[in-house]
Amino acid sequence: MSETAVKNSGHHIGKEPFLTVVNVLAELAPDRMFAAAVAVAHRRFEPILRRVGTFVTPRQTALDVGAWYGPWSHWMSRHARRVVTVEPNPELAAFVTRTCRPNVTVVPKAASDVEGFAELWLPPGGRGTEGRACLLPQGCGHAERTGHTEHTVKVETVRLDSLDVDDVGLVKIDVEGHELAVLRGAEGIIRRWRPNLVVEIEDSRSPAAATLELLRSWHYRGWFLDRGRMRPLDDFDLVGHQREMAPLAHHGYLRAVLTGSGHRYVNTILFLPSSR
Repeated sequence: MSETAVKNSGHHIGKEPFLTVVNVLAELAPDRMFAAAVAVAHRRFEPILRRVGTFVTPRQTALDVGAWYGPWSHWMSRHARRVVTVEPNPELAAFVTRTCRPNVTVVPKAASDVEGFAELWLPPGGRGTEGRACLLPQGCGHAERTGHTEHTVKVETVRLDSLDVDDVGLVKIDVEGHELAVLRGAEGIIRRWRPNLVVEIEDSRSPAAATLELLRSWHYRGWFLDRGRMRPLDDFDLVGHQREMAPLAHHGYLRAVLTGSGHRYVNTILFLPSSR
């Protein structure tokens, strides 16, 4: 896959849309206090995060791909021997580096299936920490909506297979449209270690069918959390559900945390390796 293809595949960071008040708090609150608050709040935004301790053992390595402010890294680091966090946004990578535990290694690059460089578009009025940065070559579309100019920063891309990791038990991927490229760049890790995978899938950003088919071909089965119980993805219309529940997907982060809408909208899927 070429570098151009990497850019065309669309890589968003974090949650979208996002209430800017969170970023104001990020500037005012001490880093570690803010990181801890986000980690606690995020278990309400993504309830499956409460179960991270069942997905990885204390002797294993966990990968957090697309870290945002590091809520997954926060909880992974309390259950895994080692955490490798891959985050291309320079501001966010630096934030996680400042606030993480000693067993977390931050890689300030964009995960993909090719190593090179890509342009990370940052939305107007912010540095990308709002969760709306992307790798789309034409930008993220915020300029058309706001009338302000977007700008870019060049980021390095990396294949997860090139990382110095072993005994990988869990890989979490939240790259909003770039899932296929990230997975292809991690095929060696996945085939060797057969880790559990937690993948955010949004059909509106990148066709879900392609990602699901790839993981099926690697003998993974999908599960999702439904009102406190894990349900198989096999008999669930994920695309139809997301289209029907689209208004929930457009809630801001704080609203989703306060209302608990994360319990009702399904886009975070757990993939477990199955016997062939």
